[in-house]
Amino acid sequence: MFFASCRTQGDHANGSDTYISLETQPASLTQQSAPPRKENLNTSSEPIRSPRDFAIIGVSPFPEGSPQVTTPIASLAQPVRLAVVGKYFGQLNLALAVMSLVPLSASVLFTEYRYTGAYAVVCMICAMISVALKGLPPVTALRANEALVIIAAIFVTSSLVMTLPLLRDLPPVAAWFETVSAVTTTGLSTQITSQTLPRSVLFGRAWLQWTGGLGMVVLSQLLLIGPGAVAKRLAQLENHVDDVIGGTHAIARQMLVIYAFLTLTAVIIIWLAGANGFDAVVHALTAVSTGGFSTYDDSLAGLHNGYVSYAVIFFSLCGAVPLLIYHQGFRHGPLTVWRNAQVRYLLLASTLVALFVSYNMMHALHLPWREALDRGVLLAVSAQSTAGFANFEIAQLDGASKLLLILAMAGGGSLGSTAGGMKIFRILILLRLLQIAIQRTATPAHAVIEPKLGRESLTPDDIERAIMVLAFFVVVIIGSWLSFVVAGYDAMDALFEVVSATGTVGLSTGISAQCNDVLKLVLCFDMLAGRVEIIALVILLYPRTWLKLQPS
Repeated sequence: MFFASCRTQGDHANGSDTYISLETQPASLTQQSAPPRKENLNTSSEPIRSPRDFAIIGVSPFPEGSPQVTTPIASLAQPVRLAVVGKYFGQLNLALAVMSLVPLSASVLFTEYRYTGAYAVVCMICAMISVALKGLPPVTALRANEALVIIAAIFVTSSLVMTLPLLRDLPPVAAWFETVSAVTTTGLSTQITSQTLPRSVLFGRAWLQWTGGLGMVVLSQLLLIGPGAVAKRLAQLENHVDDVIGGTHAIARQMLVIYAFLTLTAVIIIWLAGANGFDAVVHALTAVSTGGFSTYDDSLAGLHNGYVSYAVIFFSLCGAVPLLIYHQGFRHGPLTVWRNAQVRYLLLASTLVALFVSYNMMHALHLPWREALDRGVLLAVSAQSTAGFANFEIAQLDGASKLLLILAMAGGGSLGSTAGGMKIFRILILLRLLQIAIQRTATPAHAVIEPKLGRESLTPDDIERAIMVLAFFVVVIIGSWLSFVVAGYDAMDALFEVVSATGTVGLSTGISAQCNDVLKLVLCFDMLAGRVEIIALVILLYPRTWLKLQPS
């Protein structure tokens, strides 16, 4: 249900205020309501505006005749400081070197020593980058564009460096595609025969998805970057809740503990459900990270065990909810988890998509209702959580089922989770704005409707960021989709593949394994853009991020 508060300015006749309360909004995403706003009564017909409002609409708040200075916004933009970016980029590379020791050790354990040398080279390259940049002076204040550049750069760099172990088995573009898909927790693959890959490669892909799911930035805060302004900025840009448990460093540590606990629990449950030890570890890593890489060509269908499949999907759903909600549930009871609007809407969306897809599979593909329900539920949860596991050939689905899964993949999971997509929170904001637009048609022209989500007020920054990310997603999806349509692919299948890549899902109609290198690079861009929320990659490629505009 949505809630809106509508206030009209003071009535000219009696000076009273009129309040309209509409009980239609979901419970607050947090457990505390926003503090009451102090309103300044005004008897005019115009709503009171802040200086920020005047800046937005282009009207000066200063009295007429006062001296004003007009400066182009572009000339005020500050480029990134290379020393600052280099300093923390080097620290993140040290974290990557430490993480690469795990697949290196796995290659030794599996006695596949030809991959041991490749992972050793990866560790050396990352360590050398870190040492080379270590001497740069530390900076306590990190600008927004610098944090975004660091986030985008580490994902691009890690995918390039981790390509080295795959060059023995794959051509360069295909190898980079696999590592991009792993680091971004997408799960798309150019390999039709994953079962023939060495165990070191299968584990290495799963480990990359696990580390990418938690986020290189959060891990580096815990391991290398101390608490303070820099860590706080990085945490905010990764969409993790700040100042909930007390400081960004504590939050990063708490998230890592929750993430590791979920993964360990997933390994045990999947193993008890009937999977062997190696399959249990790989699928647990890729389920909690909502990555979707499997050890079998036909994904979960290759397990031939329904209990294992549902255990994997259950933990994929666990990874798609905000990680910190588990801490709140432990402290305040499980009801706290249910009160979170993102959790409720994630479950609601998954249920609706599952029912529609199951119904379509019964009538369009003539499957028995029990089989249709089994496959429909798994595909729907996999798409909504952006995990990308499958137990059915996507290419065989009817158009309506593909379209429903496209909508689920685009929506994605929750903020603060490992899931991709546009995120449920932003979609809720968009729906709230649409509701306000409808309400305005039935309220006085001078009424002020305060945008709220639950009991929490939405700031202009919240709305601006949500709309900006949603717009970027749509632009990237349309542009990439057109490139596949021009290349001759079916429009529905092409849209499915592009949304799957941009939403970091991994469900595929088979196009990824068939397309040429140029289109593979398009999908690589989509996966990277989707993982860093698109904006970070745009900032990285934006020329004025690096160059200072000279005033004319």
